[in-house]
Amino acid sequence: VSTALVGCLDGHQLVASIHSLCAKWIPLLGKFTFCEADQLDLLVALARACHARAGFETRAFKHIIPTCYKFDVLDGDVVIEWSRE
Repeated sequence: VSTALVGCLDGHQLVASIHSLCAKWIPLLGKFTFCEADQLDLLVALARACHARAGFETRAFKHIIPTCYKFDVLDGDVVIEWSRE
């Protein structure tokens, strides 16, 4: 799912497409993140999907993570733990 979401991003209007896609699909992902381990798995999957698209890793990822946090899909402590690994 995360690969499909990242695949739909428009490189020219990246921020707008991230916010549009996340507003639509991130709440659904939230229904599948029951614990911290699920959230970490989601973070890793999103990072891999962004990395798979050349040039998207930093640009897209830095917008996707706060959006997931905003929609209560990711807990701040989980993001901090992931960044330490």
